[in-house]
Amino acid sequence: AAEKAAAEKAAAEKAAAEQAAAEKAAAEMMVSMNPELEMVTQDEENGTMTIRTKDGKEMTLSYQDVAEGKLEVTDADGNTMRLGSTDLSQVPAWVPKAPDLTDGISMFHTVAGGSVSGQFSGKSVTGVEDLKEFFENAASDQGLSSSSNSSTSMNGTSVATQEFSGGGKSLKIVITEKPGSAALINTNYSEN
Repeated sequence: AAEKAAAEKAAAEKAAAEQAAAEKAAAEMMVSMNPELEMVTQDEENGTMTIRTKDGKEMTLSYQDVAEGKLEVTDADGNTMRLGSTDLSQVPAWVPKAPDLTDGISMFHTVAGGSVSGQFSGKSVTGVEDLKEFFENAASDQGLSSSSNSSTSMNGTSVATQEFSGGGKSLKIVITEKPGSAALINTNYSEN
């Protein structure tokens, strides 16, 4: 019985360590991908990081809170920024999302001085060419025109990048597909 309890405890500790490592990695990615934030320090023992906003405000948050999107910063001017939320409802309606998008997560969403910008990602089982056509049609429906379109393939991994703009709006879509995996879609948007 003691051996079984020790094995269960070891398995639980390993699972907790893996969860903590995943939360840390997600939090670091959220901060590194946001130009409005800067990593100041990390305390791995306590599972926290201190970050600084562009206006100099510092805060210490747990990796878990950042990874779960529990970070919303409002500056003195009332501008808000949300990091890492699985709630994509803040993404403007004009920004297209693949119809079968799963595992969606908003890396960041910022509202500042009448401008909105952000980035979100998710997965789709739709093929790259069909996704490219979907985004081209959706952008065209919003009055956006293509400003750049490129595709590469290496070792079976396909990467397609599309950029659209018009009427004070811009959109950049990067679709990455590896054999046997769902396509990863990264979407960057801004509106002035």
